[in-house]
Amino acid sequence: MMIFRCFLFFLSIVTVTTAIASDYKDEYAYVLAEISWCIKEEHKNDGLWHPHRSPDCDYKKLYEWDLIRDVCEIRAPEGWRTAKEWTIMIWGPDLKEDGSYPPGDYFLYLHKTNWDGKGHYSISWNADFNGDPTYSHAQWQLGEDYSYSKYPTKDIHIIEGHGSKITMNFECSLAKFPEPEKMDIGEYVGDAKNNLEVLFKVVELGKLHEARLNELMEQKLKTISEDFSLTDELAHHGDNIIKAAIAAQEAWEAYASARSTEVHSSYCGGSGAGVGAGWESIDLQRARIAELRKQFK
Repeated sequence: MMIFRCFLFFLSIVTVTTAIASDYKDEYAYVLAEISWCIKEEHKNDGLWHPHRSPDCDYKKLYEWDLIRDVCEIRAPEGWRTAKEWTIMIWGPDLKEDGSYPPGDYFLYLHKTNWDGKGHYSISWNADFNGDPTYSHAQWQLGEDYSYSKYPTKDIHIIEGHGSKITMNFECSLAKFPEPEKMDIGEYVGDAKNNLEVLFKVVELGKLHEARLNELMEQKLKTISEDFSLTDELAHHGDNIIKAAIAAQEAWEAYASARSTEVHSSYCGGSGAGVGAGWESIDLQRARIAELRKQFK
């Protein structure tokens, strides 16, 4: 269930050494990230683990439910899908946009370099040695020996290896489905072959609706700010309205989360509990989206 955060209206400028900022564009994708890293002290080099992996590494792992399983903002160079080299940046959904410390969430840099006519892939992240998202930049390169693959007919990209796996699913994004509340849910999950695959599809769809709610809430707060910016007195009223709007959204989230838990428990441990709770969450999200959309008609 979505944890609402107060939105900032202007994104900070990110400096990228591999290309000028105008060469980059923002995209969105459903990201699943699992990271494994070596914990052997003797493998450190000047305080950091060497990017060239040792055969006797011992690994610690963060799974997607503790790392990233969400629709995320992704900054990538124009034409990266066919480029020989690129750097892609993935922001976790709760990453603070003002650059404050601690950053509040993970972010990852994925790199493709090319030598000897072959692509080589590396992953960097902003975690410390315990796996906590501590740093304001992706200072830790985890290795240079990952593999890359792409679904043959879908815009889904995977970098993986040595217990790590990062999936960027651009099929599940607001760019492709700008109004997910109008989607045919049965059609979206129609290719699922079993209950577990249905659950994964329902989770995907729930995250897509969550991103839509974030978008509408950002639009709502921005509209209030602009409408009440003409005088200091109006701005004061605008601030109060924004606080009330955020409180209302947080209250809705608390109810939606509790209702989802209630539905899940009603299955008494049955295999359909996750799917049932997911359907209920999506129904609630669609109702909330309809409420927010009324303000822009």
